[in-house]
Amino acid sequence: MVATLMELHPGQTAALRSPARTTIVAAGQGGGKTTAGYFWLLANMKAFPGESHLIGFPDYGLLQRVIINQPDPDRQTIVQFMSAMGEAPRLKIVERRIDCTSGQIFFASGEDLIGWEGSHVKSAWLDEAFLMPLEAYKRAMERTRMRRGYVLLTGTPREIRWAREELEPKWRSGDPGVKHVQFPSTMNPRYPAAAMEEARRLLPVWEFRRLYLGELAEAEGGGVFRREWWKRYAQLPMRYRTVQAWDTAFKNKTQHDYSVCATWVEAKSGYYLVDLWRARVEFPELERVCQELHGKWQPSRVLVEDAASGQSLIQVLKRETRLPVLPVKVDSDKYARASAVSGLVESGRCFLPEAAQWVHDFVEEHAEFPAGQHDDQVDTTSMALSWLRDRGVGHIGLHM
Repeated sequence: MVATLMELHPGQTAALRSPARTTIVAAGQGGGKTTAGYFWLLANMKAFPGESHLIGFPDYGLLQRVIINQPDPDRQTIVQFMSAMGEAPRLKIVERRIDCTSGQIFFASGEDLIGWEGSHVKSAWLDEAFLMPLEAYKRAMERTRMRRGYVLLTGTPREIRWAREELEPKWRSGDPGVKHVQFPSTMNPRYPAAAMEEARRLLPVWEFRRLYLGELAEAEGGGVFRREWWKRYAQLPMRYRTVQAWDTAFKNKTQHDYSVCATWVEAKSGYYLVDLWRARVEFPELERVCQELHGKWQPSRVLVEDAASGQSLIQVLKRETRLPVLPVKVDSDKYARASAVSGLVESGRCFLPEAAQWVHDFVEEHAEFPAGQHDDQVDTTSMALSWLRDRGVGHIGLHM
């Protein structure tokens, strides 16, 4: 059954009434953010007939659910919704387009940002936007700029890093171009209050606040790496030695871990992170990137954890290349290894580049450790700083 405007709850209505260029809807799961997105898109189509519009998703799985498949009896696809609203939608999958009576809707995935390029649109709706990279939001803004259009970001804030840095300061300062709408799961009258209370009992406080209250709450890290400890640099000083540390995972699906290569440089004043590569890839691509990054930085050692997936990479690189690969056997837990090098960060001896886009995610993962979703970057930090500090000889917790 299709909801009507009269049935929308106050959080959804606030999103529809927002005059801002960018509207962020941060909602608890099941709170009705997708319905708000449907009506927001329809409202823009009705207000600006004949214009084009864009829907963006973090991955093709969600795109498939919202555009093509009906996920459950209580939720409609955008095609079903537009049909019920009299828009006579015609889905053209190959062109990634839906032709409606009032205009065109293009759809794209965050897994292929090149597909976000194209003609200008009047509005862009990014669903589960907190799972997308900052670049997706920037491209959506660019595509609406010439039309003086609007961007809607909806999602349950499982990830909050770029939103906290890019958008939160603007709405808190009263910037009229950015409107923040937040509502909990239970604002949806169909959401069972008992489920909300059960989640409150079972989840960490910060996770409950994100998933069920829609807050951009900080994860409760262990204080191993505090944000303010990291220093910044604009120009790299004379370096003494360079090392690359690899944390590997040989899958390219989103449910698997990242592979990470961190390139660190030792200088007189401390340790400088000069490059960070992070992606989900299959093994052949991992081997190729390893050689490419070695050629770029010429490290004196390539540290690879001698466990699980790293063993295959070690064997291939030793057999087929002349890279200075050094297997690292880990004999202590992640928390202990990170704690062993955190003093170097706390003392102000670890520097990050001022201009690199990946710095924010790097700092946040370390700040949230060990409570965060990922720790692959933390593992490379432990490995590289431990080796640089002890010159690869007799250091605590690692055997070469």
